[in-house]
Amino acid sequence: MRFLKRKYIFLIIIGIFLVSLYSFRNHIRVYLFRSSPVKYSSISLDKKMDEGDFEVSIFNCKRTYSNRFANYANKFFSDKLMVIRIPIENFKFKGLVLKPEGNDVLPSNPMVYFNTLFFMDNFDPTTGNINDQEKVSSKTPKKTRLGITAEGKISVFQSGKNSIYDDVLQAPFSFNVNAKVKSNFKSINYRQFVTIDHNDLIYISGYNNALICWNDVSALMKYLNLKSIIALDGGASLNYYFKGQHNTYQFSSVPFRDIWFNKNSPYYLTGELNK
Repeated sequence: MRFLKRKYIFLIIIGIFLVSLYSFRNHIRVYLFRSSPVKYSSISLDKKMDEGDFEVSIFNCKRTYSNRFANYANKFFSDKLMVIRIPIENFKFKGLVLKPEGNDVLPSNPMVYFNTLFFMDNFDPTTGNINDQEKVSSKTPKKTRLGITAEGKISVFQSGKNSIYDDVLQAPFSFNVNAKVKSNFKSINYRQFVTIDHNDLIYISGYNNALICWNDVSALMKYLNLKSIIALDGGASLNYYFKGQHNTYQFSSVPFRDIWFNKNSPYYLTGELNK
């Protein structure tokens, strides 16, 4: 009897280990291959869905790594990329500073939201932002930013124009399609990117638990004929939600997010349908 109990306990422990290994498989990949940049990415369209108020495209992605071991090991994984095209005129947007200490507070029925900034350890927002026309940091944005007017209109802007916006969202990294990026952007991770194209907000990220890198994004930009793009908050911290007429696209890369975010809430961009 004692032997059977030990056997069951051992099997339970093995089961928990295997479930945890599967659940955190991509976090392990981020850690193991953070020093292994992707040399080349190729993409192909897998499927496109019309969700009524926005359009979703899913892409297959094949990568070649500079490191031979990384190249071999990642063949066992299949990362898909997600591109969401949101007509700006159909939505009213707002950048929300949520309680830095406390649970996230979102509108009752948001159709769209994704994190754009995390607060620093002292719960001050990072530099270069305003919220509800009140400057919440000491520096003026110099690179490309996302700005939201009092009417909920969103646009991409640069320094010198932030006074016309109620909210300015953090976006310290802006790239053109052939940009030379820092090495950390070349390795796979949880990241998200946005741009505005022909009055559409374009959101790019991995699909569900998939990882993404700059070479993937560059390939997508060429496919979509995008000239420039903004990298939002990312690097293992990713949280998005898009509610379509047929499907809901939702993912958070932060383990036990509801517990951890009680100590550190993000800056969100939210979108609701114009009524």
